[in-house]
Parts: sequence; structure tokens; C-alpha cells
Amino acid sequence: MTPAVETLCDRCARPGACCVAFAMTQGVLRDGPADAVDATLQTIVTCTAADGSGSFIYGHGPEDFARAATDERLSNVRLGLPYRRFYQEKTGRWRYLCPLLGLDGRCKDYAHRPAPCRALTPGEAKPCCHYVKGIGACPERSVDYLLAEARS
Repeated sequence: MTPAVETLCDRCARPGACCVAFAMTQGVLRDGPADAVDATLQTIVTCTAADGSGSFIYGHGPEDFARAATDERLSNVRLGLPYRRFYQEKTGRWRYLCPLLGLDGRCKDYAHRPAPCRALTPGEAKPCCHYVKGIGACPERSVDYLLAEARS
């Protein structure tokens, strides 16, 4: 049996709070019309560097997907993000939900979550309960620190 992946959510007072109704800040995903947002979500290519150095958005569309899928430097290449539009704020910014979230607010496939989710740094922004206003990511609240604290 494969051991469960330890995550920062294991030490969080509000597991999943940062994954519920999050915003993206790029172009049409930020303030585009609903149909354009839906179409864009289905074309985004995400991947992870094979050396484990990070996850990122690779590009948009089938051509980028084909290129990324044959690049041995990349792994976990996906076309289309699972997120659904949730609501649009008065500012025009969209908030998103993900069908991979369980009833407890945590990711049901954490080890294979999309690149935008992997890019979130705990403590960097609201609604993370480790966020400190005016400071942002608090060093003593880093993932490594909290996981080490959990093991001790």
C-alpha cells in the first residue's frame, strides 16, 4: 500500500480554505466573458518538470500539448484544467471551484493536482490561514517548517 502524501493541509486549521473559490490573474481568466473563460480552461496545457523543480502552465492548445507530451524534461502533462467558473466579482475577476475537491475541502488527487494548484505557496495570500497581512509568506510558516513541526 502506498503511504498517503503528507501535505500542509495536514497541519492547517482550515484545510482546503485556499482551494475553495480561488482566483486566477491571467487575461480572459481574470475578467473575460463566461463562454471565453470556459473555452480557455479547456485549452491550457500544464506540466511538471521531470526533475521535480516545479509545475507551470506550458501553453494553450493541442499544438503545445503535443510538444509538451514528447518533451522528456516534462512530466504530468495535461490539457485542460478541471476548474469550473463559480462566480464573478463586481471587479470582473472570476472565482473558480475544482471538482477534485472533496467534501472536506481537500484535494482528492493531491499528488497529481494541476500546475496552478502546485504554484500556490502557503501563506502567500488570502484565504490561506497562514497569511500575515502586510508580510505575506511568513518564513516560520513555510511548508518545510510546518511539515517538520508536524513530525516532531
